[in-house]
Amino acid sequence: MKRSGLAVALVHVVLVLACVASLYPVLWVVKMALSPAQSLSLSLNPFPQEVTLDHFRDVLFSHDTQGRWLFGRQLLASVVVSGATTLVGLSLAVTAAYALSRFRFPGKDAGMQTLLVTQMFPATLMLVPLFAILQRLSLLDSWGGLVLVYSTTSLPFCVWMLKGYFDTIPRELEEAAASRGPSGSTSAAAAPSPRNSPPPQRRTRRPSSTTSSPTPPPGRPGSRGSSGTTSSSTASAPSPTA
Repeated sequence: MKRSGLAVALVHVVLVLACVASLYPVLWVVKMALSPAQSLSLSLNPFPQEVTLDHFRDVLFSHDTQGRWLFGRQLLASVVVSGATTLVGLSLAVTAAYALSRFRFPGKDAGMQTLLVTQMFPATLMLVPLFAILQRLSLLDSWGGLVLVYSTTSLPFCVWMLKGYFDTIPRELEEAAASRGPSGSTSAAAAPSPRNSPPPQRRTRRPSSTTSSPTPPPGRPGSRGSSGTTSSSTASAPSPTA
């Protein structure tokens, strides 16, 4: 069914309005970042009247009272905390997800549902308990406390995601890996690895630059070769003597 021109125009108008509504907050943030502090206004114009980079300069090159580079220290803290959180979270989530995917034990379904229920509570609900726990463990204002909090809060989500991944791996792969030599503990890590790696690329042999001329087949006795001459391998028969 072919649409009329009016219907197509209305669809495009709606799409343009939706794009404007989606991009307007982003343009407003860019305007606040590029506008000087004294020229900030509450106008609906999303474009800045004056452009300055003082805010970015203050963030990137500011120092504290002791002369330390603030942005560098904050970036280092983010990298260390995120890396440690990834290592701790994956080391705990992989073992739990593999056990939930491969083994059968009492309370398995209840444990999975409990992990799912913990994701329904808002993060602000755990502020007071987490503060009390970190204060008891003397981990306040430390990287270890951040790693502990981030790892435990992201653990249920990681377990669910990794369990779904382990469910897609056939058991035959692990059985084949175990039969070829690795023990049961290492076959779980060795079997899924070929599924994650890209397929090997086949190397194609390039043709040589010089092509050899084909050799003519050996001629039969009394036959002529490709050049029109009698083959050298045949000799003339002797004439009979009187």
